[in-house]
Amino acid sequence: MLRNKLVEAAKLAERDAKAGRHNDHPSIWMLDRCSEGITVDTLQAITQEYALLPYFFRKIIQYWYHRRVEQYCTYLQGQCDPPSGIDPNISLEGFFDETNPYLFVVADQDFVRLDSVMQIDGNRLTMTQQPYDLVFLS
Repeated sequence: MLRNKLVEAAKLAERDAKAGRHNDHPSIWMLDRCSEGITVDTLQAITQEYALLPYFFRKIIQYWYHRRVEQYCTYLQGQCDPPSGIDPNISLEGFFDETNPYLFVVADQDFVRLDSVMQIDGNRLTMTQQPYDLVFLS
């Protein structure tokens, strides 16, 4: 089955990266620390300090952007002070209230919500499943 071959290739790439092989070609497997847990408190954390799977990067940026738009709308309604430039701080509070799509977990042969494979404690994000075991649906 093709999926099994792809999973084996991903596992091999991850093992090679963690063993220090092919360091001249950085990969997501070498740089990703989500299964260990990362602190996501600023834009710099996800653009310069940590490598994230593109899916998670997009979800966090969308959430951050939506928070900024809400803040601006609140200002336009006269309910708060004007925003002062771009706020690079990220708060993951309420993250799953706004973005909790379904994923497919291959090993379990089941559809689950994002909060079943990702834990957020304050601004600490930790993956509980390996990325090669997930199929992102959106």
